[in-house]
Amino acid sequence: MGAWGAIIMSFFGAVFASTTLRFQFHRAGISFTSPFLIFAGIAGVAAWAIRQPGRGISTSERASRVIMWSSIAENACLWTALEFHSCSAGYRIEHGAEYDYPRFIRAC
Repeated sequence: MGAWGAIIMSFFGAVFASTTLRFQFHRAGISFTSPFLIFAGIAGVAAWAIRQPGRGISTSERASRVIMWSSIAENACLWTALEFHSCSAGYRIEHGAEYDYPRFIRAC
């Protein structure tokens, strides 16, 4: 992933974790900001690693392909989950059913 990936992923992880803490668990104060404190630690170590001389840790060609395809698969699965959720929510609202599945899932 690399140091830049660690900074980016830890930032968005902190955003999602603090959003969950705030809206799902109704937390505020230090528990709400603790994911950002963890992000600051990870970002500090990553920034230190970026400034080190040399090439750093490099992946092989095969490992790079694995990372690429796993990222593509992750995005495809997230898109599919989002589409399933939006279709399912729209169907439930339209037909007044609280926990019913969309037509294309019931047909399978």
